[in-house]
Amino acid sequence: MLRRLVLLAAALLLCLTSASASLPVHVNEEPPEDWESRNLLRLYAFSTYRSDALVIECGGETLAVDGSLTKYYEKLMAAYEDCGFMKDGHPHIDRLFNTHPDNDHIQGLYVMLRHGLTTNEFLSTFRKGYQTYYQKMCVATLEKYNVPYRRLEQNEVLRVGDAEVTAFWWQEGTSTNYLSGQLHVRFGDATILLTGDATGLAQHALLEQVGPELLEADILKMPHHGLTACVPEFLEAVDPAYAIITHSAKNEQTGCKNAVRQLKNRGVPYNFTYQGRIVCETDGKEWYVRQYTDKY
Repeated sequence: MLRRLVLLAAALLLCLTSASASLPVHVNEEPPEDWESRNLLRLYAFSTYRSDALVIECGGETLAVDGSLTKYYEKLMAAYEDCGFMKDGHPHIDRLFNTHPDNDHIQGLYVMLRHGLTTNEFLSTFRKGYQTYYQKMCVATLEKYNVPYRRLEQNEVLRVGDAEVTAFWWQEGTSTNYLSGQLHVRFGDATILLTGDATGLAQHALLEQVGPELLEADILKMPHHGLTACVPEFLEAVDPAYAIITHSAKNEQTGCKNAVRQLKNRGVPYNFTYQGRIVCETDGKEWYVRQYTDKY
């Protein structure tokens, strides 16, 4: 009987701990004076309307997550330069990761590579020979510049500075969105979940496929630009303290209204990337988030 009570108490304590697991997220507040001297992780979400273009930076290393559409490539190249992502006079990202080869995620990567963006490696959860037009064009460009293409293993862990980035996806999916790669980022106690275009079916599958530690996150990039609302159980498992919607604010009452309603009902603050660059910074203990309406 005593053993059962101890186990019950431990389970209750675990539930209480999990319910309050998110780190503090300070939105549009000034960080402490010594903030820049700390070892930080930064997540950049760039302003490219309804498309994904993000960069994780930690310890002087960078990982881009998707690259938007062709029409935004000059804007992104300028943004990379503005953020200091440069090497030998050219915009440079250490590794590029493509969640899935739909135009609004891979087009910009292909065009930037053709116009001077340098990188050490191209990563994807899709096989090299996956048959979409821009996947094939991107692969040809990588081969031209001798950039290796590597398909990640399920649950493979990458290092970006002191951050651990775990890649996973619904392997039984039958379309690019269903197969969209997910990245879970951990830096100290701080966590991010980048969901690509994961649909409701994919979210259901991921709930069964991965443990809570690969879903729970302080910062959530809403799936499919906010056009696809989260499966309630999925959002409950993630339990975010802040959300990024890679779309336009005008869709708060139209295409993204269900996702926005979900976040408001949970009291989760959010921003749309179309209003300007979003920068999320953490020392592994707390988050400071700011949106720059004058920045791409």
